[in-house]
Amino acid sequence: MLLTTSRKPSQRTRSFCQKFKKALGCPYINRGKMNIQELLQKAREYNEILAIVFEKHGNPSRITFYDTRGQQTGYMTISVAIPKVLEARPTKKIKGPIKNIRLLKSLMPLKEDDGDDFWSVEPAHGKYTMIIELYHKAKPTGFKIFIKRIHLEAEK
Repeated sequence: MLLTTSRKPSQRTRSFCQKFKKALGCPYINRGKMNIQELLQKAREYNEILAIVFEKHGNPSRITFYDTRGQQTGYMTISVAIPKVLEARPTKKIKGPIKNIRLLKSLMPLKEDDGDDFWSVEPAHGKYTMIIELYHKAKPTGFKIFIKRIHLEAEK
């Protein structure tokens, strides 16, 4: 997954992307003045899907995903908790309820696996549908993504 931001991101959004990149072990590029077509070309060069983090009022609020053909595959509306320091190894391992894992795996390059470093998926109540949190050495790191909604594009 190639990660980038919307144009002119806030410091909080850039910080989230840097830590998300570190947590997932995926490439990140500074967007600068690149348009969507140029971003998609970069993603093809990396042979990765493209994930663009958008913001609302200076905070990360949505991640939109595109496949290598440039088709939007879906998005998730989010809120985040970002620790000042993130001590974790990159991981794409995920644990939690199968239904939630399937949704996330349809957008992001995650895999079900055991280990001490993983993303935990928990159902949530209220305005969030689920919460994913990064664990390092089986302990929470404080890096959380609160997911309000996941939307998958219909296959054409």
